[in-house]
Amino acid sequence: MPKKGVRTAVGFMETPRNEYMTPDYLRGGYVSYGGAGFIYPAKAMSRASYGEGDTIRCELDWAAARVTFWVNGREAGSAAWRGGSEAYPAVSVFPGDLVCDVVME
Repeated sequence: MPKKGVRTAVGFMETPRNEYMTPDYLRGGYVSYGGAGFIYPAKAMSRASYGEGDTIRCELDWAAARVTFWVNGREAGSAAWRGGSEAYPAVSVFPGDLVCDVVME
């Protein structure tokens, strides 16, 4: 994923939306991890940023109510899931286009 020129975020949303996943546009019901390394809505800095060619993994542990992010196999950070009993995987891109491979396990 590009690190500069296009803002990216990956994570989970409580309901499908078209807005970019940042606190400027959403009030809650989501957890996102941006390329610069910030995790929202926790407003926490992760242990890693990501860019073009990196592999990002997002895990939602329902029992622990926690979302964990991984970059190239290493844990980057996590945040509490405060959404409801449903979650939708999400990839946000602004502005422009992005090509990525998504694998659901």
